Amino acid sequence: MIPRIPRPVEFEWDEGNINKNKISHGVDFAECEQVFLNEPIKIFEQVRYVAFGQTDSGRELTIIFELKKSKIRVISARDRNKKEKI
Repeated sequence: MIPRIPRPVEFEWDEGNINKNKISHGVDFAECEQVFLNEPIKIFEQVRYVAFGQTDSGRELTIIFELKKSKIRVISARDRNKKEKI
């Protein structure tokens, strides 16, 4: 079952990982949050969740995340590849 993202949405960031995606993939935490607030978005449930979406500026991202109660915890974020279509 695809999760329903709560509104208003709240994010939880691990202080040790908050800059990891920026360093590894050039994606900052603010862009990650934007993907969950924009349409279209496509979310898959695996061990963790996968979201394909876009930022306010139209940057297409793939985000790996966990849901903990009403919080989204981003694990990884990167630019979407050609196989990851919405």
